[in-house]
Amino acid sequence: MTAGDHRPVGGPQKRPQPRGWQKRMMDLPVWFYRRGYGRLFGKRTVVLVHRGRKTGTLRQTALALLDPGPVEGEYRVQSGWGRGSDWFRNLEANPPEGLWVGSARPAVTHRVLEPAEAADLVRRHLMAHPRVSARINPSLWQALQAGGERFDEALRDYPVVAFRPVHEGSVNATEARPVERVIRPAGIGVVETLEALGLIVAHLVLTPFIGRRRLHWGATFDEANTTLPGDELVPQPKWSYTYAVTVKARPARVWPWIVQIGQGRGGFYSYQTLENLVGCQIHNVVEILPEHQHPAVGDEVRLHPETPALRVAIVDPPGSFVIHGAPAEVGTDQSFATSTWQLVLTETANGSTRLLMRGRSDYSPEPLNRLFFGRLPLEPIMFVMSRKMLLEIKRLAEAEYQVIAGPH
Repeated sequence: MTAGDHRPVGGPQKRPQPRGWQKRMMDLPVWFYRRGYGRLFGKRTVVLVHRGRKTGTLRQTALALLDPGPVEGEYRVQSGWGRGSDWFRNLEANPPEGLWVGSARPAVTHRVLEPAEAADLVRRHLMAHPRVSARINPSLWQALQAGGERFDEALRDYPVVAFRPVHEGSVNATEARPVERVIRPAGIGVVETLEALGLIVAHLVLTPFIGRRRLHWGATFDEANTTLPGDELVPQPKWSYTYAVTVKARPARVWPWIVQIGQGRGGFYSYQTLENLVGCQIHNVVEILPEHQHPAVGDEVRLHPETPALRVAIVDPPGSFVIHGAPAEVGTDQSFATSTWQLVLTETANGSTRLLMRGRSDYSPEPLNRLFFGRLPLEPIMFVMSRKMLLEIKRLAEAEYQVIAGPH
């Protein structure tokens, strides 16, 4: 609209964009998406990744879908604050960086629908949610009730944007940008730390009720009971666990993230701030580190800079990576403690990867050994940290493009 344009007095009036607590409430889906819970919203709410038109800063904005899921391969949203919405103005200046939909994060192209194409879609959406529509966007609702030219005019003021995922090799792939450039390291900040502490306390309390099931989180019966590489290092464990997650990528894409774990290396993809509060000096990375891609048997992997290192026991790319040892020197010559950390990747029939994590611990019965290597209180803490790690590896490996770190 230029300075010479004039709108009817009864036309749509723009709402001020949300600020303060309103904006924080609307940003809640972004918070959940960043923590791997995007599936809670994938059919109704997506997160648009876009670049600021003035600063060039990458931003994420939660947007409600007009239809539950894609229609004809497109995800369609409406700018509820009109053409003045920050995300819409950013798209006018720069193409989208990507779209977060459930657990997927595809690169996308976009287009703005003409009012004639958008009319039936918007009308159907408003009529399906009359009370919410009248409350959230009264101008558009009133225009719908008036009908005719007023509704057509309102659609120009509140445009509909369609996002289409693209894949490598498609004709539009060069127009899309890889969303992975916006991936942030895991577990940083007060909120993440409070989340971790809350989960640890909850699992400590709930151990009598869910402890046995938790030992096999994500794993099938066969996976939990099958023999894995590294089992022979601790043949008779006093306790063990097997966790599993499905990664929508082949083992070769998952392997680089596995072999660079460790303090002073790629980190552990878990709650970094909490780990550093106890002096671990962890730095979680979001890129593949070439200098840590070729581990050898006997190499050190540290959990903490001041504790003895564990040792790489098995390297079989891209299938199994096993670390063995005791993270602390305890007891006397008659005292012992030993444990394994086994990461095993198997390819499924559809080209995905089952990532299994197993730990086995054995120790002599001294009180100090029981404290550091016994199931309680160690297992609930390990579960919270390990679950975060597996989900973060999944997030990184499923990225459309992997980022290779260059020389620093």
